[in-house]
Amino acid sequence: MAKAQTASEMFQQATDFSVWFSAGTPKPGAPAIYFIADPTCPYCAKAVDILAQKVKAGDIDLRVILAPIRSQQAVYEAASVLQSQNPGADFLSHELSKTTSNPSTLKVLAPAEINPDIVRGLQRNVEWIRANGVQGVPFWIYTTAEGGKVEFGEVKDDMLTSALPARGSGQVAQGAQP
Repeated sequence: MAKAQTASEMFQQATDFSVWFSAGTPKPGAPAIYFIADPTCPYCAKAVDILAQKVKAGDIDLRVILAPIRSQQAVYEAASVLQSQNPGADFLSHELSKTTSNPSTLKVLAPAEINPDIVRGLQRNVEWIRANGVQGVPFWIYTTAEGGKVEFGEVKDDMLTSALPARGSGQVAQGAQP
């Protein structure tokens, strides 16, 4: 797995290589931001809480790359999201259940119910972020008029105002293949 040499190359790798899905239904021309997240990370849940209205309105193409790095439970939750009928909605619901009083719609699967191809896709996501030196989550990748950008930690206003749209569709089924 080749390490990206630039943030722009990392954005392209995220598009082409990682297993990802859009958290909502973005409007044409919505800025695309890759969000590397662990479903058990409280900081990731806080970021989703901050972005939820923009994602639900289609004002942001939040492309989620699940990287379960915190625990085995994170693997079960991430795989359950990817195997759900609506990964974007179930991911948002699951994350928002941690910051609001709303219940999660995600059904967390038992280990025996998890598709091994999905687990391999998640492993590839983790290997990819490690190869690129990503130290933790939440982690953000996006492009601007000046080129690719990467950020770690909280949502920053300049990410939302400077990110450009991107092409490509979700990679849940395709990208999950070994």
